[in-house]
Amino acid sequence: MIRRRGTNSDNSSATLFQRLKVMDLDSYYNNRILRWAGHVARMPMTRAPRQSLTSWVEYSRPNGCPEMTWGRTLKKALQCKGLPVSFKEWRATAADRSEWISRTYSKLMPPSELPRLD
Repeated sequence: MIRRRGTNSDNSSATLFQRLKVMDLDSYYNNRILRWAGHVARMPMTRAPRQSLTSWVEYSRPNGCPEMTWGRTLKKALQCKGLPVSFKEWRATAADRSEWISRTYSKLMPPSELPRLD
């Protein structure tokens, strides 16, 4: 817990994250979502995860269902990174793994968490 002393703005979360060289939770969460989405986008259409990523249901959601779906979560993560929301456009970027990693991973991510391209 951070103890505040006066009204000094140096105690903000952003300042603390920079000093500790860590990212906020949303950045880690978005990186994981985009990492998985890029992996699935490179799969052939015969794989079940790829089929479910590109499938849709013709009917609207019934009352009482959660508003936040996987598609909306992915769209939000893509928007946070400034990537196109259209599947065809972001899939073209995801097809090149090194390009996808450079566009989706945050600058503050520790080198130990970056995926190896072996």
